[in-house]
Amino acid sequence: MNSSRPSPISEMVRMEAGSVTKRKSCLPSRVRKGRSGIVKNRRSSLVRILRRVAGLLLLSCAPLSAHEAAPPAAAAGVPKVLVYSDTGYYRHPDIPKINRWLVLLGHENGFEVDVTEHGKDLLPAALAPYDLLVLNNANELDKVLGEEERKSVQTWFDGGRKGIVGLHAALVHQTKWPWLNEPATGGRFFYTEFGHDLRSLSTPLVRRHILEGIRWAGRLPATAAD
Repeated sequence: MNSSRPSPISEMVRMEAGSVTKRKSCLPSRVRKGRSGIVKNRRSSLVRILRRVAGLLLLSCAPLSAHEAAPPAAAAGVPKVLVYSDTGYYRHPDIPKINRWLVLLGHENGFEVDVTEHGKDLLPAALAPYDLLVLNNANELDKVLGEEERKSVQTWFDGGRKGIVGLHAALVHQTKWPWLNEPATGGRFFYTEFGHDLRSLSTPLVRRHILEGIRWAGRLPATAAD
């Protein structure tokens, strides 16, 4: 686009302002100087211009409204991964950054990643569509998840064809949820010490390590790029 071309809004302001200037210049000098009514009319014209510009600016901001349409649903057949990152013990500062890293990892490798810290998202109906649950440093979960929510995760996993990936502190202080330390057969469980911070995930080797763990635990297909 040619950057020198004026925007529709600036063009409209220029035209309206020119119109007011012309109307002013057509009046005799003695009228322009002496009649307060003419000055008031000219000010009213400028006010109308400003109001019109403000209206256009509001329209141009409409797509940023909180009431915009919901994003389209994931395509059928795309594997779904849920990342849970609430903590009952120490909270690693880089948890939000690692959540974002996981979302981008999924975007680049053909699976959809959602992130939550709400226990209700682990109840049966909400958890059912997911192939894999990633625990991002989510420690001492008995303090943040109720018995119903923990039981839901166990049933979901034990039903087969599901997986759990634990990052770094996911197994810390889980003594009151012993099932998580020794999950029953049914799904696949992958645990890694990596994930203390974003820096620990930044090498190609660790990136591949996490990606293959997610694929194995969730039975996710490799992409054509591999």
